[in-house]
Amino acid sequence: MKLNYVYGVFFFALTCTALDPVRESLEWGATGAIGAGAYVLSVNGPFFDEPLIDGDTDKGLKDDTVPNEILVYASSGAALAIFLITPNNDERLLTRYSHGKGYIQALTVDCFLYGLIKDVVGSPRPCADARYESGFPKRSIRDSFPSGHTATAFTSATYLSLYIWNCLGDNRGSAEIISKSALSAALMCSAGWIGYTRIDDNMHRTEDVIAGAALGTAVAAGVFAFQQNALDSRGGPELTVIPDGFAILWRF
Repeated sequence: MKLNYVYGVFFFALTCTALDPVRESLEWGATGAIGAGAYVLSVNGPFFDEPLIDGDTDKGLKDDTVPNEILVYASSGAALAIFLITPNNDERLLTRYSHGKGYIQALTVDCFLYGLIKDVVGSPRPCADARYESGFPKRSIRDSFPSGHTATAFTSATYLSLYIWNCLGDNRGSAEIISKSALSAALMCSAGWIGYTRIDDNMHRTEDVIAGAALGTAVAAGVFAFQQNALDSRGGPELTVIPDGFAILWRF
């Protein structure tokens, strides 16, 4: 067992040599810049005095069924469980690292895009009148389209589902297929339920939720494909965990 730990440190160092420092710097730098842009958008806007998409604004105020904090905790917990805990007899650390990075990138891009669209469209929430009377800031009154909660939920669910099906196991055994199908269904149903709560809480309209779901799904699929393509084209050593210890996978 102690020898395995020694091997693990050695092989992990070899795995790191497969990383391109320039590419990693650019990717993480771009992710940080996009994240900063998302924050700026979240505290400003809308851009125009008149909304591009209007609608009824006389719904009553309700508490959020799924607050932002709960959504963040749930998404983070699901990602940690799948990237770090999910058992697999071929656990390639570089693959997990790349898609863990991709998951963060997808959520960051998603936040930036839905924040930008919210500020451009400036759609009032169904409960905009009640929010205005209660003293809510303009940014949180005219940011109905698209649903950010739904976009984030579908980004998380879609990326994790793609990772489960493409990077864990070989999709051959019936038990594996059933377990993967159940896990993916749970992720997508949870995302759909979050979208439903946004309508039920008078925070969004149906079209806001549909747009958020489409945006989140598209962003997750695009970033996953980007990271997977980078993995497929990358050469060099990578640490692989096998039942009896460690091994090196060398990509050509």
